[in-house]
This record gives sequence, structure tokens and C-alpha cells, in this order.
Amino acid sequence: LKYNSRVTVYHYDIEIEPECPKYLRRKLIHEFSQKNKANLFKNGLPVYDGNKNIYSSIKLPVGNEASSIEVVLPEGSDNRERKFVIKIKYAATIDLSCLDQVLNGKGYGDVPQEAIVAIDVVIRHFPSLRYVVAGRSIYPPGQGGQHSLGSVLELWKGAYTS
Repeated sequence: LKYNSRVTVYHYDIEIEPECPKYLRRKLIHEFSQKNKANLFKNGLPVYDGNKNIYSSIKLPVGNEASSIEVVLPEGSDNRERKFVIKIKYAATIDLSCLDQVLNGKGYGDVPQEAIVAIDVVIRHFPSLRYVVAGRSIYPPGQGGQHSLGSVLELWKGAYTS
């Protein structure tokens, strides 16, 4: 794994209103990221963990109080637009140099879990936009990897990430 240990990662908590179905969350955050790429993210893109956390290498102009941004998802299979409000607030600053020190045997104490979690989210983010995600497993959709096991079960070929 190669990464730039001089990069600072900013962690933000998000809340989506009204409640967004889990299968739409990544699509919603992707739409939010694309619409705000130039002005909010300075042409970078954040990564999303699928729940309530966004990580960015760009410090966003939000503070400890939540900022609200409206996002409209284009018409889906039900032929209607869906409007959501994303509330985003600063949670933490993550210094990746502490992870570098541990990996080089120079660090003392605990392994920096917040840095490991951030890197894990970065690694899993883009595959999760293209593949079906179930827990820590990913499955390619519609590529002949599905096999029927009866009227209510399917077997999918995929990969487990640890």
C-alpha cells in the first residue's frame, strides 16, 4: 500500500433527511460530491463509508455545527425526483504520519485506528460504487456470477475484503 503520509485527512459526520434507504445512500452521496466538486471540494472527491462518515483531503468550510445542503436525486425507476438534505459537520483531523511511524517501527503505543479506518474507507469507496456490497464482500452485478439455488436463493461469486 502506497500513500502520502504528509496528507491530512478530514473526517466529517453526515446525517441524511428524510431517512434515505440504504441502497440509495451511496448514489446520493456521489450526486452530492459531483454537484459540489468545484466549489466545496475544490475539485477533489470525498469518500463515503456507506453510513454516516465522509473523509476528504480538502478541509471543508463547515464547522462543529452542522451545515445543510439540499441534494436532488434524478428520476429513478419510479419516475420521480427525490429531495434530501445532507447535514455535514466536522468530526476530526487525521494525521497519516502517525501511521507511517508505526509501519516503519518508529511509533510507540497504539496503532492509530482512525487512520486505518480512513484508509479502509478510501480503498473500499470506488469499488462500492460499481459493485454490489454486502458487509465486507463485493459482488460484480450482472456478469454471469449469479446462480439460482431455488425459488428464493441465489449464489453470487464475489470477493471478501478484510
